[in-house]
Amino acid sequence: MTDNEDCTKQQAFYKVRNAIALTKQINPTCIEPSSKLEDIFPRKNRRKDIRNFKQLIDIPVDILVMKTWLLGTLVIGFMVSFIYFFFKWEYAVSGIAFFILLSWVLSKFSKEFEIPSVKELAEKITREHYSKARRSNGTINRKEIVGIIQDVFIAEHLLDREHLTLDARLSWSKDIPIDFS
Repeated sequence: MTDNEDCTKQQAFYKVRNAIALTKQINPTCIEPSSKLEDIFPRKNRRKDIRNFKQLIDIPVDILVMKTWLLGTLVIGFMVSFIYFFFKWEYAVSGIAFFILLSWVLSKFSKEFEIPSVKELAEKITREHYSKARRSNGTINRKEIVGIIQDVFIAEHLLDREHLTLDARLSWSKDIPIDFS
């Protein structure tokens, strides 16, 4: 890997901006980091536009989710189905199968954005696909790697940044020395 001191989040933003501009056939300079995804992708053709956007950017990023109340209904349905194992296992199995099928179908037709802005989309792509977000393959920015790793732990595990230091250890790795140089 070659060390290249350019900002990956900025590169990801330009990739996102260009893919959105090509998808929506608009001027890329109209798209700013604070631009709302809901404004750029109207609900009417959102799934089709997002599919085209994902093909253009060539990074597998999921940004559409189902409505919160639907997700809550599925969770309650799964819980009730599991409780039925104590009474009648046939009902439990059919309930679980039904809710698995329903969750799959609902996820295919979801139209809600998981993240609100273009900036947050670029940050998500940087966290989840660092090497694909970079302009040049085979390069990294050693100065930003620790921050990116912290961002992953914050986003995925809801940790506080002040607890994520170079000296911090995971509970299972207290005796394993880590060298970040």
